[in-house]
Amino acid sequence: MHRFLTDVLLTEREKYEKMIFVSGPRQVGKTTLFTQLSKSLPGSIYNWDRLPDRRRITAEPDSLFEGDSVYFDEIHKFPRWKNFLKGGFDAHGDHCKIHVTGSARLDVYRRGGDSLLGRYIKYTMHPFTAGEILGVNRKPLEPLELDAVLREAKPGSSELIETWKLLERFGGFPEPFTKANDRHYNQWLQNRHERLVREDIRDMTRIRELSLFESMVALLPSKIGSPLSLNSLKEDLSVSHDSIRLWLSLLEEFYYLFGLPCHSEKVARSLKKERKIYLWDWSEIDDPAIRFENMVACHLNKFVDYMTDSGLAKCSLRYFRDKERNEVDFIVLKNRNPWFMVEAKLNDRSIQKALLSGSKKHGSPPCIQLVNDFGTSSHRKIDGMDYYVMPAAIFFRELI
Repeated sequence: MHRFLTDVLLTEREKYEKMIFVSGPRQVGKTTLFTQLSKSLPGSIYNWDRLPDRRRITAEPDSLFEGDSVYFDEIHKFPRWKNFLKGGFDAHGDHCKIHVTGSARLDVYRRGGDSLLGRYIKYTMHPFTAGEILGVNRKPLEPLELDAVLREAKPGSSELIETWKLLERFGGFPEPFTKANDRHYNQWLQNRHERLVREDIRDMTRIRELSLFESMVALLPSKIGSPLSLNSLKEDLSVSHDSIRLWLSLLEEFYYLFGLPCHSEKVARSLKKERKIYLWDWSEIDDPAIRFENMVACHLNKFVDYMTDSGLAKCSLRYFRDKERNEVDFIVLKNRNPWFMVEAKLNDRSIQKALLSGSKKHGSPPCIQLVNDFGTSSHRKIDGMDYYVMPAAIFFRELI
């Protein structure tokens, strides 16, 4: 069902003489993606987690690049993976397309030798979202006409309602979403946590205080949606400030959470403000309002990554908070300029003054208030600003 990323890779691979990196959370579907791609672009798939593949990667590296395409899964676990790929690309990149996936951020992960800068194009694979499952009207790599999405929103169908409720309950990871079974979901979630903490992060970083690290992971769902205080976590866990910062960085690097900085025209001021964090799997959050906000954050995060990775525009996701403590959940920047602002409300359709104030301070981009119901959408002009209230499922049906 990751049809957009599959279509983008099939479309783009012939345009660039570079490696293609696809990274994303564990169990998000990267291996399945490679299996699908290899049917259209035949080539061998090598997974570092498989012992026979691991032996061949280390013993017969040149023989792996003989075909038109080759696929390396979880290769970042190989201590010398960067040198391996650099050597393979420099020697064989003129005739062999090299595809790489990893459950850590391949563009920043430090283990390995020489830099691969300039030798790859990166894409991020996200969990399923409403638009991808239902099939948005836009074709891959087609620019988004935001005004049309907002003004021409159609009521939600029964299929949309059912899909959104399943996403809300089981999250967007393929296995629990498709199974849609509570007992299976609980087992899957426990297994995912154990493998993330005790296999990926422990084995690859050799973190020592594993029990405290796991305690912090257990605390994080209660910290979602508000600026994260490192001092508060430090006091809760009785560990150093540097340890907290390192552990959060690791969880971000391994796609357990992502952080949003506060938007400010002055970079130095933004850096001083606390970030908000959100989980890649919103289903872990019990509070309905916070879960909904995290769900909106993940949909927007996927959208801005898609826009940036595919070259349609340089987009980023932030939140906004001013001196008067007016706070807006999300502001989407396009080419560094405010594009639209979003407030997530579980069922409150009343006008949000903070959203209007935030929009006014940023050149009056559209105000979008997303609610977790399936009612009608509305549009008003308030002090010259466009203010939309609409169901989140309807809005995200048109995005990726």
